[in-house]
Amino acid sequence: MESAGKYEHLVVFQRPCCWIGTGQGDTLQINQKVKQEIECIEEELVVVAIAGPYRTGKSYLLNRLAGYNWGFPLGSTIESATKGLWVWCLMHPKEKGKVMLLLDTEGLGDIKKGNLDHDVWILTLALLLCSTLVYNVLAVLSQDLVEKLDLVAEVAKKLGDKRSSDVNTFPDLILSLRDFTLDLIIDNREVSPDEYFEHSLELQPDDGTDGNSKAYNDQRNRIKNCFPRRKCFTFERPAQRNVLKKLSEITDEELDSEFMQQTMSFCNFIFEKSSVKLIDVNVPATGKKFCDLAESFVHSILQGDLPSFHDTLQALSIKECQRAADDSVAMYIRIMFASIKIPTHTLDILHAAHERCLEEVTEIFRGRAMNDDNGEFMEKLVVGLSKEFEHMYQENKEESIKLSRKRLNELYDPISVKILAGVYNRRSGFLEYSNDRYKMKQLYMDSVHALGYK
Repeated sequence: MESAGKYEHLVVFQRPCCWIGTGQGDTLQINQKVKQEIECIEEELVVVAIAGPYRTGKSYLLNRLAGYNWGFPLGSTIESATKGLWVWCLMHPKEKGKVMLLLDTEGLGDIKKGNLDHDVWILTLALLLCSTLVYNVLAVLSQDLVEKLDLVAEVAKKLGDKRSSDVNTFPDLILSLRDFTLDLIIDNREVSPDEYFEHSLELQPDDGTDGNSKAYNDQRNRIKNCFPRRKCFTFERPAQRNVLKKLSEITDEELDSEFMQQTMSFCNFIFEKSSVKLIDVNVPATGKKFCDLAESFVHSILQGDLPSFHDTLQALSIKECQRAADDSVAMYIRIMFASIKIPTHTLDILHAAHERCLEEVTEIFRGRAMNDDNGEFMEKLVVGLSKEFEHMYQENKEESIKLSRKRLNELYDPISVKILAGVYNRRSGFLEYSNDRYKMKQLYMDSVHALGYK
């Protein structure tokens, strides 16, 4: 990467800095020292922002764009590691004479935050300030994502429309699907991530009588209009769970090779396709103009120019929490049946598979569930998973009994033949019968022990 050169003395070129944080009363507050450093940048800015639910690995992708494993804080717990809007600048890796400005947003849906409007403010600022928005989610492309993008697009449009300008305020949209395990198959045909994304935005037939279809289609039309340039990347899980806890410390060789290839493709696309941020028609953003733009948006928010979306977000959160719980139960069933064969050889195998799946699906649930502050939907998920495990336990027991009875019948058949033939109806016949029963029992115990059934 090109050296920071004349900017190497600026802290924002050395490491990430919190630029727009939270002051008293959950209000937005600009860090003036960081602002002054950004204002020093004379080159045109390519602004890349990343947003999405907290604890989904957003910061790691930005660190890779910066060419490092470290930088933006990587949390290894269920708490959000990034607070507010953070900035890190570097000379553009591909285009000489331009600066790439990376924006890392506070994770959405942190239950300790309490203020749902704050989520909208942060995401709206990121959307309006960047030329490329990366929206990062775990595992699947859900209806909640569509609803949230639609909501924020509407908010950003209202705020952006206050500027008397013909410039398009909306950035290119890149959807990042992390820990993606689904097969990209639609109508029995393998599709690309982009096709998968576009398929989710397809409209439903609407004859005008179904209000749900109209709302469904309106959301997708608004997203298509606001984000005409769209891209989707899917990422494998980068490593085993115990390795992920120290992601900033490990080497690339320790990460999944497919994940590394996907990350490289993602970075190259951003380097080659992300455009300069425009302040106005044919007016590229430089440091001073960019900070003025940000200050005007923050001022509008502080003045109350944006309505409160608490109730709307709360409704979205409840719907997505329910979907996340339902999807997690379905994923649990799918993973369990893919990892074990019923009947299992031992109950320990069944319980071990349950523990692994439980950990995996609850982690994915936390990544999708928004504002489950009282743990209501997590509790529902645990109950649902317990019921599914009980069903599997009973099925495992019944199949084990069936197999055991089948084996007993197979071993008893020779004895039954002897009984019908009258072999045991003679002197010492009972002794022979007893010996045959004993051998049958031994053969049964040996066979079920070998299979692990009982």
